[in-house]
Amino acid sequence: MPDDTDAADAMEQACAHCGADLAPPARFCISCGGAVPAEAPADGDTHDGPPADAGPNADPGPPADAGPPTAQGRSADAEPAANPPQRAADLGALPPPASGRSASLRCSSCGAVNVRARELCRVCGLDLDPDERTAVPPRPAAQPAEQSAAASRRTRARRRWWVPVLAVVVAVPAVLVTVLLVAGLGPFAEDEEGPLEPVPFPAERYPVLGEVLVLSDVATLTSAPPEDDRAFRPEGMVDGDPRTAWRSDPAELPEAASETVDLVLERPAWITAIAISNGDHHTVEAYEDAGRIHTADLVFDGEVRVRARLQDLGRQRQLLSLEEPVLSTAVRLQITEVTGGRATEGAAVSSIEVQGHVAEGEDTQLAEERAAQRPATGAVVLEQAPALPTGLPWHRPGQGS
Repeated sequence: MPDDTDAADAMEQACAHCGADLAPPARFCISCGGAVPAEAPADGDTHDGPPADAGPNADPGPPADAGPPTAQGRSADAEPAANPPQRAADLGALPPPASGRSASLRCSSCGAVNVRARELCRVCGLDLDPDERTAVPPRPAAQPAEQSAAASRRTRARRRWWVPVLAVVVAVPAVLVTVLLVAGLGPFAEDEEGPLEPVPFPAERYPVLGEVLVLSDVATLTSAPPEDDRAFRPEGMVDGDPRTAWRSDPAELPEAASETVDLVLERPAWITAIAISNGDHHTVEAYEDAGRIHTADLVFDGEVRVRARLQDLGRQRQLLSLEEPVLSTAVRLQITEVTGGRATEGAAVSSIEVQGHVAEGEDTQLAEERAAQRPATGAVVLEQAPALPTGLPWHRPGQGS
């Protein structure tokens, strides 16, 4: 009968375990996950082995006397389920998922489409969503690059402590040098034309008394014009003739300049004294008419200066003795004060001599080096003695009393 046939077909399409409808060719129940047994052969074709067209590896199926398996692997003769099976038609349509996701889910293994509520694929039995049932979320993968970068930053931070220290060490000297440079102090001070240190006299190498040193040149800043048959040239001081003399000309003297007498030695020497006939010793009248030196600075190489005061003793020769011999190649007599005469304010000198020891050996080279650095024409005053002793060593014949 048709009704009985349709009912039999419906029973064959229901799960033997839970009664849910099966959609062929399902191998597992979409409701309980139970295995669906293979279809029974047609009448007269029953046999214990696999179908004739099956391959050698075909599943022979369960034994004929075995009941349908259960989800727990029990046989068909086991105790029936407590609740009667319900068909899918009785359950009604499942509501759409609350999350708004699609109602179907495709198996990643066999590609079968399953409802979202299933946990196992209806075809191959694969767990459809294992991530939702993971109790402990997986630990994020380690990121060695980030950890290495953080460790590197911490290491650099620990090593940066010396940067400010180095900056201070460099900045302090730089600031100090800048201040000294701007102020012109310390090593950046302008090189002042100062005197050199006097050289100690080696007395053991010069045991004899000093002698008159030979001059190679004599010069003055000005000279008075001739009068009658007399000339007042600088050579009159060193020609050995007491009747000749040199006179200065204040009218020709440059402004703010002092009259000078330069005596250049033929050889470097240790100078011990200056012998001078102060004034014009030609006659008594000439002595009174011309001026006489009152104060003068004796300037030697290295700009060593000695202040000397001469006495107005008439036509007498005066000896200016140095307390310590001075190594030099020349001597300058820089006149700073003059005792005026009746006719002129200019100074006059009848004769002048330089006495001392001619330098020997290494003293000669040392004297030349000092002359190259600070010649006797320097401008710095170094007073070694406020007043030098004067002497009257002898009376020159024909020079008066």
